[in-house]
Amino acid sequence: MISQFVQAACLNSVRAPRGLASFFAVSLAVGGLLFTASAMAENETPAADEGGYERLKVSTGVDYSSGAYGGTLDTKILYLPLSVQYETATWRVKVTLPYINIEGPGGVTGGPDGPVIIGPGDPNAVTSSSGMGDVVLQASYLFAPSSGNMPYLEITGKIKLPTANENKGLGTGKTDYFVQADVFQSFGNVTPFGTIGYRIAGDPAGFDLNNTIYASAGLGYKFSSSFSGGVVVDYREKSSDFSSERLEVVPYAVIKSGSNWSVNLYGVIGLTDGSPDTGVGLQISLFTD
Repeated sequence: MISQFVQAACLNSVRAPRGLASFFAVSLAVGGLLFTASAMAENETPAADEGGYERLKVSTGVDYSSGAYGGTLDTKILYLPLSVQYETATWRVKVTLPYINIEGPGGVTGGPDGPVIIGPGDPNAVTSSSGMGDVVLQASYLFAPSSGNMPYLEITGKIKLPTANENKGLGTGKTDYFVQADVFQSFGNVTPFGTIGYRIAGDPAGFDLNNTIYASAGLGYKFSSSFSGGVVVDYREKSSDFSSERLEVVPYAVIKSGSNWSVNLYGVIGLTDGSPDTGVGLQISLFTD
């Protein structure tokens, strides 16, 4: 969720914030809501009742995280996504093609919404693997409020395809399904936002992964027309019996120039064994009308 990858939020009342998914989406460590928040900060999407709006968005970036995840040695994950998104005033469809590198004792694999812990790992067999990660397909629909006193609501469905090499530990080798709801509303320069979602996980050979609930909440502030920032708190239920719940704090900043490009920067502070200890990330997005 928050994935995701950092877009938070402060928009003019005549414009609707857009975005979401694991910044996923772009971010293993952060999850989907950061991306939603970030899109809101960009403040470039017309309100849902403005017909004829459409644009293409291309994003890339880097996400790095490190943590022991309850073990004795750290697992380091480098995630490099390329995303293409087509959006109208109400619909948004997106595909993410990632490259991933994982170095650690095993037991931790990559995923579009963060690391998945499938075992305790072997401290005597630290390895490094890299290759294509899991492709993520996503579609979202934005419900505009009927009055200024109501928040925006976006409903998103995602499918994680098992394109990552399971034998290298780059993915679980199974298809996952996600459904989530995001709400956000602007009060002047301040925008609170939140996400709640449910993940149905495919079970890799020899392991049972849990279906999990995830949730995020954050607050964004628009300092100027080109700079926004804020903080997000992200929570996820444990993915397996070998892991614990994830709880992370994610401060972020968004820099944009007109309607052509934006840069998102963020950090990750893990508060539980199921979270990375630390993480940093960057996303660059280009827009075409």
